[in-house]
Amino acid sequence: MRSTNDILADVKDNKDVSKEELRMALLVLDSINFFNHNHLRRLLKGGLGAELTKKEFPDAYADLGISKLEFEGLKKDPQEFLGSSHVPGTKEWEVIHKAATNVFNKVVKNL
Repeated sequence: MRSTNDILADVKDNKDVSKEELRMALLVLDSINFFNHNHLRRLLKGGLGAELTKKEFPDAYADLGISKLEFEGLKKDPQEFLGSSHVPGTKEWEVIHKAATNVFNKVVKNL
């Protein structure tokens, strides 16, 4: 599969992309958004968390305003970046999703 950047470039150029490419690119962007949210939260809170976040932005990437994880995620094949345990519908994802759903249901039941 093409890189997330290539998929996004085609979308921006109004070119056709497959439903699967869109799905995978969206999963990558959701993952990146999750990490960026955590980075921002730690930076705003300050302290040790902020210092750890700053280490995740090496100089070359900090100049671009992105983390190394974000840079790597955008240039890789979405399936490679996410791993099969984070792609809905795979066997690995089903196992993790079932376990997480069971834990969630137990917590909600005990509220």
